[in-house]
Order: sequence, then C-alpha cells, then structure tokens
Amino acid sequence: METGPSLEQRLLREPLPGAEPPRGRAAFPPLATLLVSLFIAYHLLAVGIHSAPPGGPVPSLQTFFDRHFRTVDYLRAAGIARSWQVFAPDAPRVNAFVRVLVEGTDGEVWDLGHDILGRRQYPYLFYDRIAKINRQMLRRKDYRLTYAGWVCRDWERMHGGEAARAVRLLPVRTRVPPPGRGGYDPRGLDVEEAAPETFPCESTLHGQLPPSLRARYGLPPVAATFRDVPARTWWGRRAPAGVADESGVVTTAPDRSQEPLE
Repeated sequence: METGPSLEQRLLREPLPGAEPPRGRAAFPPLATLLVSLFIAYHLLAVGIHSAPPGGPVPSLQTFFDRHFRTVDYLRAAGIARSWQVFAPDAPRVNAFVRVLVEGTDGEVWDLGHDILGRRQYPYLFYDRIAKINRQMLRRKDYRLTYAGWVCRDWERMHGGEAARAVRLLPVRTRVPPPGRGGYDPRGLDVEEAAPETFPCESTLHGQLPPSLRARYGLPPVAATFRDVPARTWWGRRAPAGVADESGVVTTAPDRSQEPLE
C-alpha cells in the first residue's frame, strides 16, 4: 500500500492552497530593492566617513559629503553622530586629589582620608566611586559646598551631636614624570599643595543636622539653626523666612512671597 508524502514534507515543500508560485528570485520589486540598497550604501558611507580619525584626506571628504549629501544632518537626526573629540590625545601629566580636613571644637585638625593619594594599590582592578567625586570637586565648585555640608553633618552624627568648627578642602597634586624617565612609584612623587577652601559648619548650607535627624539618631536637641537650601515652592511663598515647619527645620531663604513665578 503506497502512502503519500508525510505531513512534514507537505508543509515544507508543497505550495499553499490558492497561492501563486513566486516569480523570479527577488522577494521585492526591483525599484524597492534599488531604493533600499541605495539607502544602505548611503548610511554606511556616512557612518564610515564621519567616524574615521581626522587625518589625511578624511576632513576634505567629510566636508564634501556633508555639502552635497547632508550626511551630518542625517547622522544627527538618526542620533548616531560621533566625534573624536571625546578622546584625550595626551596622557595625564598630574594626579589631582582633594584632602578632606575637619577642625574639631578643640582646634585639632583631622584628615578623614577621603582621597586615595598614598592609599590605592597599583595596579588596581576596581574603581572606587568616592575617588571620582573627590576628583570632580576640583572642577565643580558646587560639589565642594554640598560635600562640605555632608561632612559637617556626618561628623556631628558620629560624635554624639557635637558639631565641628569647619571643613577644609585642600587640593593636592603630584606631577607624573615624562615617559623617557622610565617607571616610577606613584606613592613616591612629590606632593604639591594649594590654598585650602574653608567651610564653617555653623553657616554652611545643610552643614547641621536638622532636629528631625537628631531625634532619629537619639542625639540631644540643640539651639543651633539648620541652614536649609533656599527653595521656591508654593508652600514657601505662604510662610515667611525664619518660621519653623512641622519638622522643626527653619528656612533661611529670604521672603519672596511677592515675587512672580518664573
């Protein structure tokens, strides 16, 4: 008894009922195939030309294709524009750090050791986040004020509610020897210090523990005023400056109740 093809063979090889057999090998019309091919070639050419290192004839080619084919506008619209300016062509010549010093109520100065100078082992495999913040304080002035306020609060929390006098941020650096001198020990380089920036904890914004946090940590209440960051809100316009809210925080922002919203 002869049997026909199996179900697997029929599904793989037999045409669908009512379907016409394909004409030719192309799955799309010739015009659509041409347009798609031109677009792929244009895309690859734009990405390749504008991603090449800026040397030799590359700048002139970039200018030519951008003038006649608007390749830069296309890359920006597609969100794939790249630039070689994000790379640093030269190796760093200095290692910069910020020493975090705290002056206690007795006048003694403590180095909290937040910088990694002399503490990091070379070579290292893991990057500490505090090292990045420490380096950013040299570039961003607003980082220093926020960081100093946190150090003041943390010192107060760790010392039974006793506030420090001030926080000093001391920029230091070491000069990296030129490559011609061979290897060197990073911890053996001469340290250069700059003038420190001092932040008194009594007057620094957010440099004091608010009453709510002192109660949470079990610290005794104090009469010191919490220096809050000035914030313009609809509730702040109703209450004048110097009035404590429900948590006991006193805002030191000026009364701007008559100012219009931006």
